[in-house]
Amino acid sequence: MKKILSSKKEKNLLSSAITLHQQGNLKMAREVYQSIINKNPKSSEALQLLGTLEAQSENYIKAIQLYDQSIDINSNNPIVFNNKGGILQKIKSYDKALDCFNKAIFLNVRYVEAYYNKGLVYADLKDILLAIENYDRALSIDPRFFKALFNKANLLASLDKIDQAIDYMSRAIHVESNNHIAHNAIGCFYLSKKDYHLALKSFMKAIEIKNDFVKSYINFSLALKNLGQVHLAIESCNTALKFDPTNSEAFFNKGVFYESLQNYEKALESYDFGLNYDPRSSLLHLNKGNALFKLHKFELALSSYEKSKLFDASNSDLFSNCGAAHFELGNFESAMENYNIALEMNPNNFQALINRGTLNNSLSKFPEAELDFQKCFQIEPEYPFLLGLLFESRMFNCDWTHYKLQHENIVSNLAQYKEVISPFSFITLIGSASLEKIVTEVFVKNKFKNITPLSPINLRPIKPKIKIGYFSADFHNHATAYLMAQLFELHDRDKFEIIAFSFGLEYSDQMKNRLLKGFDKFYDVHFMSDQQVALFSRELEIDIAIDLKGYTRNSRTGIFALRAAPIQVNYLGYPGTMGCDFIDYIIADSTIIPESHQQFYSEKIAYLPHSYQVNDNKRVVSSQTPLKSSLGLPENGFIFCCFNSIYKITPGIFAAWMRILSETHGSVLWLLEESPTAVSNLCQEAKKNGIAADRLIFSPKIDSESHLARCKLADLFLDTHPTNAHTTASDALWVGLPLITLMGESFCGRVASSLLSAIGMQELITKELEDYERLAIKIANDRSLHHAIRHKLQQSQLNCPLFDTKKYTANLESLFVQMYDRFQDNLLPVNIFS
Repeated sequence: MKKILSSKKEKNLLSSAITLHQQGNLKMAREVYQSIINKNPKSSEALQLLGTLEAQSENYIKAIQLYDQSIDINSNNPIVFNNKGGILQKIKSYDKALDCFNKAIFLNVRYVEAYYNKGLVYADLKDILLAIENYDRALSIDPRFFKALFNKANLLASLDKIDQAIDYMSRAIHVESNNHIAHNAIGCFYLSKKDYHLALKSFMKAIEIKNDFVKSYINFSLALKNLGQVHLAIESCNTALKFDPTNSEAFFNKGVFYESLQNYEKALESYDFGLNYDPRSSLLHLNKGNALFKLHKFELALSSYEKSKLFDASNSDLFSNCGAAHFELGNFESAMENYNIALEMNPNNFQALINRGTLNNSLSKFPEAELDFQKCFQIEPEYPFLLGLLFESRMFNCDWTHYKLQHENIVSNLAQYKEVISPFSFITLIGSASLEKIVTEVFVKNKFKNITPLSPINLRPIKPKIKIGYFSADFHNHATAYLMAQLFELHDRDKFEIIAFSFGLEYSDQMKNRLLKGFDKFYDVHFMSDQQVALFSRELEIDIAIDLKGYTRNSRTGIFALRAAPIQVNYLGYPGTMGCDFIDYIIADSTIIPESHQQFYSEKIAYLPHSYQVNDNKRVVSSQTPLKSSLGLPENGFIFCCFNSIYKITPGIFAAWMRILSETHGSVLWLLEESPTAVSNLCQEAKKNGIAADRLIFSPKIDSESHLARCKLADLFLDTHPTNAHTTASDALWVGLPLITLMGESFCGRVASSLLSAIGMQELITKELEDYERLAIKIANDRSLHHAIRHKLQQSQLNCPLFDTKKYTANLESLFVQMYDRFQDNLLPVNIFS
């Protein structure tokens, strides 16, 4: 028979085992506990303590068995129930855990740990209110119970009750002033409250207590970044990485900080380091994709986004970014699919809505675009440039319901220097030269505030040839290329070397093939970052960099902000001021920018003697002129037309057109068909003005040669206001179609006047709306006058400056030489004349 231990000897053995247990000698402690139990199977205390030891060793099933044996012997010990509940919580057996804690509390109504442990269970079950209730019960018994104070503070923070969370964490810190985790936690609360100075103080205290506390260095970096101390934030991440070289969160933060500095190469490097240690991080793959996207490496960005999806396919932003990459690659169907998925996951995903609206615009789905931008406006009405996007989408629909209100709203916001409309949207919709400068200055201040130009470009030895770099995304079948192709071919190769920098999608069409032959060198740089392109331009020693995009779609203004060449010029693609200090000249003429308007331009004006707009006098007109009947045009009635994009039509100019139609019997107005909604709205508007809808004729966009041929069928082109016809005006004049215009204030509103002046048809320029209407009515009702105007136009075509491309090229080159000579003489840009 087993010898029963005496009570005194058992106590001594228990005391010895407890000492071993506390010293961490679990093996010896286990042996002593077991020896006690072997001698006295009824020793509930030894069973309990051995159960605790097994729980520490994560032998949870065995621990529960030992606790149950202890309870069978003594069911009045609350500690055993509390300890057993703790194990059940760890193995997620929450109902049984709560039952144990309740039994412990029944045996000891002031059992603080049991209330606290109940709080832990409810926190696991996401029942935050019940969790807080039990922490409060624990604190009502012991107001200095650190763990309850700490956990309650974190739960309050999760409910966005930050001030209360700070209060409870402060009380916890008062109890344990050297607890670095608590100081870190309260720092995080201050971060969410945007009290970055107090956050910094808290993280510094945590680091002071524990010098190698990596989490606080990482959080410290976030506070520094939000205080604008980005370089110090990066250093804080580097310190964290000294203590933990594999910490992917530190690499992630570094990447984000480098992105905020627009140093995307360094950001990419940081994300790659992070992925070396955490290759399954969806966020690292996502941000790597974002950095690649900013570097214009869209295929690689897409690859990173797809990898991110492998590890988290529930991120709405990820699908939105994936759609953006597809959009840049011209994969519109895939882009739309990703945007739709993003919005299925989160119908209020603002960026996905903005992106989808932009895509819908590109696909001429203007009603859908308007709905997307309306939803954006409901979510975040103060979002930069959103008001302009909504206004523009409505103009594409010819939806003028809110025209006056939106117009006034934009103008009043601009007077306060707010970001309400992008520069290109503004110049095509508003028409104010003074406000235009404000728009671009506000845009530049925010868009390029973190871009630091590369080192200054020193004077170079004078070369036999001036190197001209033309930068564009439109070296293919595009309006800009139609105008410029012959210019590239005619440049004097004895004086100039002509180089193309193409950053658009890859095209293979007739115009692209012609342009490849028209340049001395043609570089596809779409896969290069802005900085890489700027450095490449410097490496080639480009003397004059010509920006053919400005702020239009697919522009790469960052290349010029970095300073790609010693002389940088805004030309043709963007009809307005760039509002920045990195573009030196704008090509114009005295009609486009009279002396009184020079104050509205940040650039110096390089004046051409006639029109600023180049024209290709080799442009081909199809020999197949369609029949009027095939286009729904009357055989005998007077045909007014306007082939400008539909968004340029404003309520005021349309009302004038309706008055013109009412005074010209049998006349029709021929317009482009870009949207069924726009067609319907214009027809309704015509009816409101007393004009039958069938007097509006709509035709779709077609290829350039065919379009020029059909232009011959019209009798008079009615220009829009405040934005004029540009390439479409040249189209009309090239085929002998007279055009009347109403001269505006801004660059965009004076282009047709410039063209008419250069072809010797100034009599078709008006300055008041009433004169515009009277002139159109007079020409339509006086066939002999119309015939005379048409005859004069046809005669002017033969020797006018507008279509003398060779002379135009020589005049432009004269400006380039002056720009170059001034730079070589170390003189600042000034207004110059050819």
